[in-house]
Amino acid sequence: MTNEFLYESMETKASPEIIEKAIQLRRNLRDVKNTVPVLLKNQFNFKGRKSPEIGSIIIETLTTDDAIVSDPFVGSGTYMLSAANSKRSFFGCELDNYTFDIVYTYYHQANIKKLDKLFDEIKNKCFEQVRTLYETRCCGHVNYIKKLHFDPETKNYSNPKPHRDIKDGKNIILLYKCPECGGVTKQFDVFDEEKLGTINQNKPEQFPKHTLIENSRINITRKTGADKYDTNFSVRNQKALLMIQDAINSLPDSHEKNLLQHFLVSSLTLARIAQYGSGSEYIYQVMREQAQDMNVWYLFEEKYQKYKRFYKTFVSNKLVWFENSCNFVQQDYQEFLRSTFSEKKADLILTDPPYHDQVAYLERNQLYRDWLRHFVDEQKFSLKDTLLEKEVVVSNAPTRKEKDYEHHISDIDQMFNAFQNALKENGFLVLAVNLGQKKYFDLLSQYILKARKHGFEYIIRIDKENNDPTLRKQAAYKSTLSKEMYLVFNKLPESKKYWFIENKNIEYEIKKFVYNKIQNSPNPLSISTLVIQVEDEVLRARTGNNSLQQKKISSIIRDAFRLDHRHHVYLDEDKLYVDLEDSEALFIKLYDLIPVIVKKLLDKQGFFTLEDIYFDISDKLCNGDPGLLEKILNSTSKEKDIENLLLNYCDENHMGYVRKSVPENDSGERLIDLRQIDPYEMEELVKRLLVAEGYKNVTRLGGAGDRGVDLIAEKYNIKKNIEERVIFQVKRWISNVGSEPIQRLNSVKITDGYHHGICITTSDFTQAGKEEANLTNIEMINGSALIKLLNKHFPNRYYIRAIKKVYSN
Repeated sequence: MTNEFLYESMETKASPEIIEKAIQLRRNLRDVKNTVPVLLKNQFNFKGRKSPEIGSIIIETLTTDDAIVSDPFVGSGTYMLSAANSKRSFFGCELDNYTFDIVYTYYHQANIKKLDKLFDEIKNKCFEQVRTLYETRCCGHVNYIKKLHFDPETKNYSNPKPHRDIKDGKNIILLYKCPECGGVTKQFDVFDEEKLGTINQNKPEQFPKHTLIENSRINITRKTGADKYDTNFSVRNQKALLMIQDAINSLPDSHEKNLLQHFLVSSLTLARIAQYGSGSEYIYQVMREQAQDMNVWYLFEEKYQKYKRFYKTFVSNKLVWFENSCNFVQQDYQEFLRSTFSEKKADLILTDPPYHDQVAYLERNQLYRDWLRHFVDEQKFSLKDTLLEKEVVVSNAPTRKEKDYEHHISDIDQMFNAFQNALKENGFLVLAVNLGQKKYFDLLSQYILKARKHGFEYIIRIDKENNDPTLRKQAAYKSTLSKEMYLVFNKLPESKKYWFIENKNIEYEIKKFVYNKIQNSPNPLSISTLVIQVEDEVLRARTGNNSLQQKKISSIIRDAFRLDHRHHVYLDEDKLYVDLEDSEALFIKLYDLIPVIVKKLLDKQGFFTLEDIYFDISDKLCNGDPGLLEKILNSTSKEKDIENLLLNYCDENHMGYVRKSVPENDSGERLIDLRQIDPYEMEELVKRLLVAEGYKNVTRLGGAGDRGVDLIAEKYNIKKNIEERVIFQVKRWISNVGSEPIQRLNSVKITDGYHHGICITTSDFTQAGKEEANLTNIEMINGSALIKLLNKHFPNRYYIRAIKKVYSN
C-alpha cells in the first residue's frame, strides 16, 4: 500500500489493484469542484443534488467501457446523466411517484416546437387574466408585480419589517422598468391596497385544503397551521395557479402537456408565501414577517424557458443513449435490484442513498405530489401506505413511528444485503452521503459495519466540501456537521468476506479478545492456547482439533498479530490497534494521535475544520464500537480538551484551523515537533540517537508491540567490563507516562534477562510513574532531556511545543 493510503485507511481486505483504483479516484477528484450546474439545479426542487461531473469521474475511473452502472435511488437523475456522459449502460429506479414522473418526463424526448405551440395556447387562454391579478402603477404607468415583500401575520404591506431586499422602503419589485422614472421597485401604495382588497374578497373553493402528514423537521406542524395545504398561499396566487391549471387541463394529452404540467408544479415552491430571498429549502415554513409573494406567471414562464435550455444542454444530444442504454423504472429498490440483477450483475452501484440527515422525500414532496393527485391523476400520484412503508428514511411524523433511527439502521442493513446481491465480485459501491446531525459518526460507523456484514470492504472516504462559507462555519460544531463525501466500498470475494454472526463482527471480537490477553499476560501466549480460549470465551463453541473453525480463528490471529518462531503471539509493530482500546484508554491515545493527524491535514490542504479531525479519528475506530466516538464527543470536557490541543498547534481563521508559526533554525528550515511525527518515525529517530550515543546492534521491535518494548540495544559498561543488553520503551506522548508502562518494561527486563531498562517520552512522568521507576530502577528520559540529547547530536532540528494543559493518565 502507498503512504497516501496508509495514512487514511485502516486494515483492509481489498486487493492492491482495488486499492490503487480507489487512490486513483481520489487523485482524479482532488481538484474537481463539487458544483451542480445551475441549469440542472433549477429543474428539480430536491435537496442534496450532486455533481454529474464527479459522477462521471467515478464511473470512468472505477469501470471499463462495457460496464453496467446502477443507481437504485435515482432522485434527480444526476448519476443517470453521469452514466450518459461516460457512455455506460445504466439501470436505475425511484420509489417516489412524483420524483419518478418529473425525472422521466424531463429526460424523455420532447418536441420543442410542439412545446412552444402548447405554451402559446396556454398564454392565449389565461395570460391576460393572470397578469391582471398582479397589476400595479408606477408614475401613473401600468406595470406588474414580480415580487411583493410584506409581513403576513400583521398584514403589513405598506411598511413591512425592513430587510436587505427592501431599498428605501420600496417593497414591490416590478416586472418591467418604469418608462418614466426608470425604476424597477416601488412602495406598496393605495392602488395596490385597493387591488389586493378586491382580489381577497373571493377565495377560490377549488384550491386544495387537505391535511398533510406532519413532520416538524421540515416544518409541517399543526401548531403553525402548516399541516394544511393552502396555509401558505395568498389568495392572489391561488387564483393564478388555478387559472394556469385550467388552461393546461384543456390541452390534449401529450408528453409536452406533461412537461407544462411539471413546470407549473415546480413553480409551487416560490408561488407560496416564502421567506424573502428564499430558495427551495424551507417549503413548509410559515412566515410571520419578512415574507415574499411572487408572480405565478413569471415563475411558470421561467420554468418553461429554463427547461428548454436544460433540454438542449443535457438531453437532446443523448437521446440515442437514453433510448438504448438507459433503463429507469418506478419501483422499490429491493424489488428492482432483485429482478434486474438476478443473473448479470452490476459493475458499479453509484448512488445518493436515503441517509439520516436527508428529509423524508415522500413527506417533503406532498406540496408537488398532492397538486398532481388533485388536478391530474389521483391514482397515479396518491401517497399509498406501501410507499411509506418501503421508504428508507428517518421521520418524526407521528403517523410514522416505525421510521425512527433504530429502524433506519435496520433499513441500512437490508440495503447492503440488496447491494451485495446485485453487484459482481470485486465490483465497487460508491455512496454519496452527508451524514449530519447528532448521529453523524455513529451512522458512518454503522454504514461500515453493515457493509462488512454483507461482504463489502470499506476502502476510502473522499471529502468534497461544499464551498458555501456558511456551511464551512457550521462544520466547526459537531451538532451541525454538513460535509459531503463519497464512501467507496468493494465487494469482497467469498473467501475474503468478514466473519459475522448476526450483527456481531466475530473477527473484531477475536482481535479484541487476543489483544487484551496479550496486554494483560506477563508471559507470552501461544497461538494454540489462544485459539482454544477464543472458542471457549468468544464463540462459546468448542470443536475438535484442526476443525475449520479453529483454522479460521488461527488465520484471523495470524493476520492481526505477530508470531515468533515459537508460535508465541505478540502485538504487531506496524499496527496501531486504536479501535481495540476501551473508551478511557482510547481517549488518552487520541491525545497522542491528534497532533500527527493535524500535521497530515495541514500538509495536505493547508487548513482543516474540527469535523476533519473527527473524521480521521472515526476512520480509525470504525472496526469497533460504532458509538465510541459519539460517546467521547458527548463529553463536554473531552471535546474541549481536543479543541485546546488543536489550538496548541494551530491558529483559527475563517477557513478553520491553520498552521501556527513554526520555529526555524539558522538555515531557515522549520524545526520538527516531536509530538507531530508518526510514532514509528519517533522510534526510528530514537534508534539513530542511540547509535550516536554509542549503542550497538540497535534493533527496533515495534511501536505498539512486544510487551511494551520498542527497541533493544547493547552498550559496553566500562565499570563492570561487560556488554550490557538494554531495552527501551519510546512514548511519543502528550499525556504523562504513569506506572503501568514502567511495570511492563520492568517485567520484560526481569523475564528476559536484560541488564537495564529505559523509558523515553516526549512528555513527562506522573508522580506514580516516577515512584515506580525509582522502585524498579528503570531510567526515565522526559521530553526536556530528550531534546537536549537530540541537540547534542542533531543540533537545531527538533523541538517540542508546550502543551497548554497536561493530560494525565
